[in-house]
Amino acid sequence: MSPYRLLHVDPRGLSAYRRHSGRLEHEGSFTTDEAGRSAFSAYLAARPRVAFRLLSDFGDEELHIDSIPFLRGSDRQSLLERRLQQRLNGTPLRTALSLGYRRNRRKEENILLAGLGQAQLLAPWLQQLTAARAALAGIYSPVQLHGRLLQKLGFRESHSLLLIQQGNSLRESYLRQGQVVFSRQSGLNDLADTSATARQMLGEALRLQQYLSTQRLIESDTRPAVHFVVTPEIIPALQAIAQETSHLPCLLTDTASAARRLKLGPRSDNADYTWLFLHLLDQDAPREQFAPSAQRHDFQLWQIRRALIATSFSLLFGSALFAGEENW
Repeated sequence: MSPYRLLHVDPRGLSAYRRHSGRLEHEGSFTTDEAGRSAFSAYLAARPRVAFRLLSDFGDEELHIDSIPFLRGSDRQSLLERRLQQRLNGTPLRTALSLGYRRNRRKEENILLAGLGQAQLLAPWLQQLTAARAALAGIYSPVQLHGRLLQKLGFRESHSLLLIQQGNSLRESYLRQGQVVFSRQSGLNDLADTSATARQMLGEALRLQQYLSTQRLIESDTRPAVHFVVTPEIIPALQAIAQETSHLPCLLTDTASAARRLKLGPRSDNADYTWLFLHLLDQDAPREQFAPSAQRHDFQLWQIRRALIATSFSLLFGSALFAGEENW
């Protein structure tokens, strides 16, 4: 059994999951009212020895591409903190990701400054985690997992657009070398009319490509691959309308097929985007996360405690072997 629990937070509330026998199991859902928060406190109290990974799903990510001089160690960290403070002063939940290096007159590092804009919506849940002395390993965003999703599905293009249906909204992201550098969310008008929904989705893909070209995020001669990950009901309408739009070739994947290709077990046919990202987060959490260091203090103690226990067992086992050898 994994020592981690997964927490998924969206405007409706919080849901908790654990991995058991190779699959994710739902452990509980908690509403945003007083009763839901009391139930969540009881849930935390019953699990004092586990760590938590929290997936924040509000569609509020703020992304900025920047560059810094080539630095190492504390100098680099100090400069990153200043840049984060300048560009993302509105949220304490922020991080920086390296996009590689470039050399012109001097060597520079391209970075992506990322922040979660609606920290106040997470604050009540984070306060409960702190009060319970729960080990919070990190706060993550679905945007961090978009590149991993494409890789797991077998797509590794240098430039790609990824449009994911999230209920009645559409998440639109641009990925460069597998890393999201731009993302936005738009609403879907009428899910009951699959043809109208498919036309809206394709229109959004075309507008996204035009916008990225206008902002010079992609070169005018670059044609990124366009990927859709949507519910199975939308696929036939998307296929029919995409044939009429030959200037925008699309690669279509429904969520059930994606779940089967990711080997997510018996819930594959009913999988949605949340289920995909929870599995990706459970299997291999990104190195970068959004929680400030103070929020992760109990997790660091949890890691030290586990390391000491593992060392103690190793010493005990080694002593037993040595004693057995001596007796023999």
